[in-house]
Amino acid sequence: MSLQENKTLVLRFFAEMDRQNWQAMLDTLAPDFAAHVPGAPELNADTFHQFATVFYSAFPDLRHEFTHVIAEGDDVVTHGTFGGTHRGELQGIAPTGTRISVPVVHIDRVEGGKIVEHHGVANMLALMEQLGAFTGVSPGSQV
Repeated sequence: MSLQENKTLVLRFFAEMDRQNWQAMLDTLAPDFAAHVPGAPELNADTFHQFATVFYSAFPDLRHEFTHVIAEGDDVVTHGTFGGTHRGELQGIAPTGTRISVPVVHIDRVEGGKIVEHHGVANMLALMEQLGAFTGVSPGSQV
């Protein structure tokens, strides 16, 4: 596949996820798909789907917005934010109605027209701060 086709596939993966069109999202993934997300064990397609639905249950209007989409070889890097309104419970935090925006970076590897590997990093500290679950410590302050 061309670099542009790889970019299109990865953007479709996120678009289908944002639409919560789970079967279409899963259709973009290879049978041996593996996802790597900090704080979680390696995920396959089914467990990644479960992981994603936790966030979409808490933020039903969650959307990815990318400022950079870069392809080289088999890899596609996306950088931007995900944002939505906190309308459902997330890790014991009751809905706040807060609109959040969280920086994200993803690296997806494509082989044979399918995504075989996903690495995703989101600023979860920023998410928790926006939900009021954590108050950051300013540099130089006493702990």
